[in-house]
Amino acid sequence: KKFCNCWLHNGFVNIGDEKMSKSKGNFLTLRGACPKPDDVRAYRYLIVTSHYRNPLSFTDAAMGAAKGALKRLDSIRSRLGSALEGYDNSKSDVEENTNEIVAVVQKELIKFQDALADDLSTPRAVASLFAVVKAAENEFKRVKKAEKDDDTDDSPPLDLCGLAAVKGAIEHMDEVFGVFYDVPKASSSSEGDGADEEDDEDGATVPPEVVELVAARAAAKDAKDWELADSLRSRIGELGFAVKDVKGGEPIVSRI
Repeated sequence: KKFCNCWLHNGFVNIGDEKMSKSKGNFLTLRGACPKPDDVRAYRYLIVTSHYRNPLSFTDAAMGAAKGALKRLDSIRSRLGSALEGYDNSKSDVEENTNEIVAVVQKELIKFQDALADDLSTPRAVASLFAVVKAAENEFKRVKKAEKDDDTDDSPPLDLCGLAAVKGAIEHMDEVFGVFYDVPKASSSSEGDGADEEDDEDGATVPPEVVELVAARAAAKDAKDWELADSLRSRIGELGFAVKDVKGGEPIVSRI
């Protein structure tokens, strides 16, 4: 059975402005780089919304932007679900012909398909995703503003036909991006009878030697001795652990 039709060779992963490499001491594993579920989803979003041919720059700023984008997407999905509860989309065929939001959605779906057909341009594809998200956000803002300006108790109706089109488009686009999911919990079980004695119930116990190396590396960084800091990071990696710096906080240490 054929395994696949196409192979794609993606660009290198950069840590900041440098290519990730063990020899440079900036090597990270996914477990070390994404210790929490929202980190995992953010990294996936960062990958699938970057063009596969270009280098991927892994930075705190890039991960922060990815988390912000996912927060916006999760928020609009939740609002759409509440607004469309009980709505029968099968009776909206006539209304769709003159609906402004539906027209935006249809236009962006075409642009979305064109982007993917153009060398898998996911950055352009995600722009279409957020164009339909913005259409829904503007509709919620319109109704909220009307409620605020109107002295009566009657709330202006939401454009449910248009919002249903947005919801369908987001779900369709996510068949490509795959960012709406619950991150499964990592299994801490090990094969055979010999479980790692250094791990606690969460598999997170760090040996004293590694703790001392992490502290020494932090001191070297404070002293701007970057060569020593890189050397200590490499030593930590040799012991089976990865260290991730956290701006304004303690570094995160995790098993590779």
